[in-house]
Amino acid sequence: MTAELNLSQVRALEALLDEGHFGRAAQRLHVTPSAMTQSINRLERDLGVRLVNRTRHPVVATPAGQRFMHQAARALEASRAAVEAARGVGAGLLTIGFIDGYSQAESRLLDRFHSENPDVRAEYRQLHWEDQVAALVDGAVDVSFARPPHSGVEASLLDIRVVTVEPRVAVLAQHSALAQRESLTVDQIDELEVVTSATAPAEWTRWWVIDPRPSGRPVRYGPSVSTIHEAVASVRTAADSGSGHVLITGRSVGRRASNAGVVFVPLVDAEPCRIELCTRRSDHRPAVQMLRALADAGYSARAKTGRSVQRGAEPAVGVK
Repeated sequence: MTAELNLSQVRALEALLDEGHFGRAAQRLHVTPSAMTQSINRLERDLGVRLVNRTRHPVVATPAGQRFMHQAARALEASRAAVEAARGVGAGLLTIGFIDGYSQAESRLLDRFHSENPDVRAEYRQLHWEDQVAALVDGAVDVSFARPPHSGVEASLLDIRVVTVEPRVAVLAQHSALAQRESLTVDQIDELEVVTSATAPAEWTRWWVIDPRPSGRPVRYGPSVSTIHEAVASVRTAADSGSGHVLITGRSVGRRASNAGVVFVPLVDAEPCRIELCTRRSDHRPAVQMLRALADAGYSARAKTGRSVQRGAEPAVGVK
């Protein structure tokens, strides 16, 4: 057995435990499924223990795998920090990732940051749903405005600050019967096929489509898409063919994705969604610490107003 870690194998294990599926983990690391399988097999052979339970769906860590990954995650974090240092990524440049645009709270945070830090140059990168945290952990971006839930392994490497909390809405075809209501409960959309992500982790997808449902009925999964615009188009075109589809998303996303032929109806009993400022715990640059402080200050100020979801504003919840 080797006494040294092969970090590429550890990254493969990390991706597998995050995704719960060999194929998706391989896709995330841009390798073939067979290469992913071989990497995990080789790591298990070197360590002399089984790290994953392949009979479970999704794939999960064995007790030995959990202990190993808890320690190995530190090595990955140290490796990524070393890459940052070698690249000389100083306080003068931040790469900021986002999905589906910005809410008003995110825009205010960035405006204030740039006004107080005019010497910091920002580059912006739009991320796919499945990359909102992975791109941060892998070093492709320095900051990610993300929407949870996040996997346990990845989240352990992050500093997470709540920027805002917003209600969720049902996106419906304009001429459907439910679209005429001022608000809906989750039970009232049980009969509709829900539009879902083609590539996001299963845990993230289940939370957003509200699976399991309060009624106990099985979720009717509909088309899988890759972007919010594809999702809205799916809802609209399904109505033209006589089908009923629904998309569940955050209120600010619905407003930005406004499209003729669909409406956005509040889901009054759906758990609100958070928008979070995510950075790497290992990143202690002044610009990053300033962003964290501004996020905390802005959220605290809004929480003190006592505004509620029922009044169409952001509710107060605890900050991680």
